[in-house]
Amino acid sequence: MFVGTIGTLVFIKNDVLKLKLICAFFVLSISLAYLGAVIKLSQTTFFLILVGALVMAGFS
Repeated sequence: MFVGTIGTLVFIKNDVLKLKLICAFFVLSISLAYLGAVIKLSQTTFFLILVGALVMAGFS
C-alpha cells in the first residue's frame, strides 16, 4: 500500500493522473468491492462469470 501511494503521488505531481479521476476510481472500487462481498453466487455462476471475464480479457 505504501509503494502504491508513493507511485500515485508521483504520477499526480507529474500531471500523469488527475486527482478527480483517482477519487472516482477509489469511490467506485470500494463500493463495488462491498457489493461483490454481499452478493451470494453459486459455484457454477461464479465460474461462468470468471470464464467470461477471462475470455474478454484475452481478446482485448
